[in-house]
Amino acid sequence: MNAVAKILPLPACPDTRAAFDAVVERLRRAKTLMLATHVGPDGDGLGSEIGLLHALEAMGKKVWVVNAEPVPAMYRFLPDWQRLGIQGCGDLPDQVDVMVVVDCGDSDRLGDAWHLRDRASSVVNIDHHVTNERFGDLNLVLPEACAVGEIVYDLLQALRAPLKRESALGLYTSITTDTGSFKYTNTTARTFRIAAHLVDLGVEPWPVALEVFETASQGKMALTGDVLAHTRLVGATQQVAMALIPFDMFVKTGTTKDDVEGLIDLMRRIDTVEVAALAREEEPGRWKVSLRAKRRADVSKVAENFDGGGHPFAAGFNIVGNAERWLEKLEQALVEATQGGH
Repeated sequence: MNAVAKILPLPACPDTRAAFDAVVERLRRAKTLMLATHVGPDGDGLGSEIGLLHALEAMGKKVWVVNAEPVPAMYRFLPDWQRLGIQGCGDLPDQVDVMVVVDCGDSDRLGDAWHLRDRASSVVNIDHHVTNERFGDLNLVLPEACAVGEIVYDLLQALRAPLKRESALGLYTSITTDTGSFKYTNTTARTFRIAAHLVDLGVEPWPVALEVFETASQGKMALTGDVLAHTRLVGATQQVAMALIPFDMFVKTGTTKDDVEGLIDLMRRIDTVEVAALAREEEPGRWKVSLRAKRRADVSKVAENFDGGGHPFAAGFNIVGNAERWLEKLEQALVEATQGGH
């Protein structure tokens, strides 16, 4: 089942096709590579790295993963997850051929991993965020892809790289997390064809779903209750849901920022809600704000107004200061977004 699957590639303009071919050639020629994804790593970034790590090593290449932050507990079912961090790269050489960055629209979001870029002869930026800043020497940015894992799948197919169960599990995790278990609007027939091939390679969907979507600590359940109890509905038709997680709420529930994943989707489920915003205080005075849309609003444009970015239906930004200083402005921007303004 390791043969190259006959799945049509993503539609691409000539410039994108040229970028894809250039990345394939750069990966083909590289003998040493380091991989990185954004701080607060998620299923798409980590799964894409696992896919690349095992496939490239099977091609005889040396690969290190230099993520700045540790793997969240919910993703520690991934094979070799212990290798996904700078702390495990003591043997990283002073010079490598390529640094591959996945699922990161802005180099600042790489944290300390970006400080290692001078060790690489070139930087390859692989992403699907429409707001990507094209910070690589080669930039392969495909907003039409459901996940970076879909792009990595295509690259590995073009390389005719050995695709074993370990890589398949990483890519499946990438795709299932970024499509919300195959239910978001970025899910296509092609998504299912790729997923079917990955299942043919040995991936079992239920254990992945169990780890990612169906398991939570008691602390996370308490945090969920607090967030939902303090969610405000604003706008003329209560079309915007907003909630804050101050730092002391994490302390009270014994949780961390990793436990926030999925909470905003519960807020978005409220029947009147078109847009949800969840702000978490990661340390006193430093906030990470996540935005989600349901049908019409483009929250990536709202995020850009706060120096952030993302996708039309999922975006975010970081901001410093007392929430009272920016919360009203954000509320107004989200209400306008639901009415067609930005």
